[in-house]
Amino acid sequence: ARPPPPSGPPAAAAAAAGAAAQEPAEAQGRKRPRFDFGAAFREARELGATALETRDRRRIEDERRRELGLPPKKQQRIPFKMKMGMMREHKKWVDRVEQRAKEAGVVLPKKRRDDAGPKSRRRGPRND
Repeated sequence: ARPPPPSGPPAAAAAAAGAAAQEPAEAQGRKRPRFDFGAAFREARELGATALETRDRRRIEDERRRELGLPPKKQQRIPFKMKMGMMREHKKWVDRVEQRAKEAGVVLPKKRRDDAGPKSRRRGPRND
């Protein structure tokens, strides 16, 4: 439904409305609404997510799902044989990079031994 037309001369109503619009919110007795920077940041991040790489975009989408109270997406699984092949290729790549660095004279940090587990823990009296 439409509001009723203003009573009185139209110029007076327009002048009163213009004066009220020019006064700041504090002068009219209302509090100025606070700007939600967090919401603006989230919105800008969502809009900019389209330009991100896949991994970063998925991380932002997961955060959004968590904010909405939805369960996180399940991780994609790959067959174990495929993973083993990927690990083998990665090890070859690392070895190749280390070999090139050694040939160039670059001093590399010491490698940690894979089989270096915790030291033997003897408990109780020794039977020597």
